[in-house]
Amino acid sequence: MKFVPDFFIAGYPKCGTTALYSYLNDRPDVYLPDIKEPHFFSQDLPGIREVSSFDKYASLYHNRKLYQVAGDASASTIHSTCAIENIVAERADAKFIVIVREPVSALISYHSELLYNLTENEHDLETAWRLQDLRKQGNAITTECRESKMLLYSERFRYREQLPRFFDVVSPDNRMLMVFEEFFANPLFGYKRIIDFLGISYDGRTNFPSVNSSKSLRLKWLSRLHRRVVNNNGKIYRPMKNLLNFFGIYPSHTLSALNVKPSEKQEISSEFAIELRDYFRADVDAVESALGRKLESWRK
Repeated sequence: MKFVPDFFIAGYPKCGTTALYSYLNDRPDVYLPDIKEPHFFSQDLPGIREVSSFDKYASLYHNRKLYQVAGDASASTIHSTCAIENIVAERADAKFIVIVREPVSALISYHSELLYNLTENEHDLETAWRLQDLRKQGNAITTECRESKMLLYSERFRYREQLPRFFDVVSPDNRMLMVFEEFFANPLFGYKRIIDFLGISYDGRTNFPSVNSSKSLRLKWLSRLHRRVVNNNGKIYRPMKNLLNFFGIYPSHTLSALNVKPSEKQEISSEFAIELRDYFRADVDAVESALGRKLESWRK
């Protein structure tokens, strides 16, 4: 069965997709799968795909009610080279929400997230940035990294290429481009725009808490052990996990509560910051062109 959701929170990583997933997931008229990011349509990023067949993808939505609008919050969709085309080929009227963020801030936050989920082991962003050529050749990659392309930082927020492709493939009626900083400065206004775009009514929501703020691990070895148990014993782990969840026991949540601490934003040198701003200048231009207006706060 080829099931394609009604809408996609298509990206970008660390640009509010988790928060938006949370806000919409609270609604009874919206269905989002428990696996927030299936990455099914991102076939060029095989290491992060949670499911690899239409049957398994459709099974994520088997509890969806007919009155519910179905969504997918895979943040890889926008920077995948094929995901949007794959989706539109199967469902031309699918809607896409894309949230962009000032690229240097987004990059710093993204690097922190990769450290947290053990994809990255280089704590200094500048060093990690300069490892990209080595990593393209398959070197300097952690054993926990499921998809080495996620370590190519210069390609994650490459708005100059990704947004024109997005606009070329998706019709104006089916796409929404939002700015992270503006959305969270006035989340109620942004939320109302999004639900209007999705064709669902305002539910009276006024509370928009921070979701998925930067975090780090207290004990990396404990998280690595948990990861290996999950990855190496999937056929045993998942049924056990489902059984424990049925009785209200959530091992991963418990581990996170004990092993996770807030992470402060990494400071980078002024020289490296200038280098990054110069690199991403064309991407800022691309966002301004797509929006048809200037983003002065991004250029400060």
